[in-house]
Amino acid sequence: MDKVFTIKFECVNCNNVWQEDFYKGDHISKRYVFGGVLLESHECTHTVSCPFCHDIECPCCGSHESVSILERHPL
Repeated sequence: MDKVFTIKFECVNCNNVWQEDFYKGDHISKRYVFGGVLLESHECTHTVSCPFCHDIECPCCGSHESVSILERHPL
């Protein structure tokens, strides 16, 4: 399966900017209660402890509460 879209993220904790590519069926959404961004994977098991769904984490400082979405683009 090929990746079909890319998202550019920013960490307001350390000002790091990076991008990641995602598969068709992946859902990326902003968390309004806890902050950060959640990946709901196309491989989701629809259980509370799904191993494929997780918060997007800054590769520089490791924060996930401070991550925000800057841009979304198709590949």
